[in-house]
Amino acid sequence: MKWLFALGITFLVACMIVYEWPKMKQDQKKEKKVFIVLVTFEWLFSLIFLFYPDLKNPSDFLLPMVDKVQKILK
Repeated sequence: MKWLFALGITFLVACMIVYEWPKMKQDQKKEKKVFIVLVTFEWLFSLIFLFYPDLKNPSDFLLPMVDKVQKILK
């Protein structure tokens, strides 16, 4: 069942790329690179969290660091 959801996620990401890519102008090379990188990370993270739902959120890793920085700044 998870593989079906993975195919659905992949299909939605592909639809998003097909919809957004033609709207970008030809000379927007940097924007296209950033778009591909962000969509790829989004796709990978969604698949990772689909197959490993017990993993911590990225914010769980950042909050202790933010707390330490806040203590240092006070």
